[in-house]
Amino acid sequence: LAIWAVICDQPAQQRWDALIASDVPKAYGYLSPGSRQSTSLAGYTATLKLGTWRKAAVQRVDCKEPDLCEVHLKIDYQVRGAALATPLLETWTKVGNEWWYVLK
Repeated sequence: LAIWAVICDQPAQQRWDALIASDVPKAYGYLSPGSRQSTSLAGYTATLKLGTWRKAAVQRVDCKEPDLCEVHLKIDYQVRGAALATPLLETWTKVGNEWWYVLK
């Protein structure tokens, strides 16, 4: 399953790069079809803290099934002038030939 881990980390990084750039429509495009059905672009935008994230890096990807992976990230952000970092776990699923972020 290692190949899936390599393929899955690219869209995860690209989605975070879009969020850091405040390109919400691009980030929204990485949501799974089911996530987009249940959450509108406006609803998704309302949940975001745009402008706080500074950097995101995929640390590792664990795939227990060929079409379902957990992506472990480190997110650097800033709150009230303080630089902070936190780990983040995301679930990504493969539908067809594409990887999609599963919104919680």
